[in-house]
Amino acid sequence: MKAKRRKTEDGRQKTEFGHLKTPSTLVFRQDCGIARDEDGIEYELSINILRKTPIVRSQKTGRWFFLSWKDIVRLAVNAGVNEEEVTR
Repeated sequence: MKAKRRKTEDGRQKTEFGHLKTPSTLVFRQDCGIARDEDGIEYELSINILRKTPIVRSQKTGRWFFLSWKDIVRLAVNAGVNEEEVTR
């Protein structure tokens, strides 16, 4: 499922949750590990040292995906974290 994207003034691609940056972006991060999807594509998992937020880098494209804590809270709310009973 593809997310809707739009460009911001600084050239980032903003998605509904998080944003994308180009492969040449300098990122201060701490590596956490590698994940592999069902197609065998690998992703570097890390934490932004300055903001303490998750980062995912595609080995296929080299692009970075960043999530803010605000986006993580929105994802949790959308997933039903505030619902009394989980119906999903």
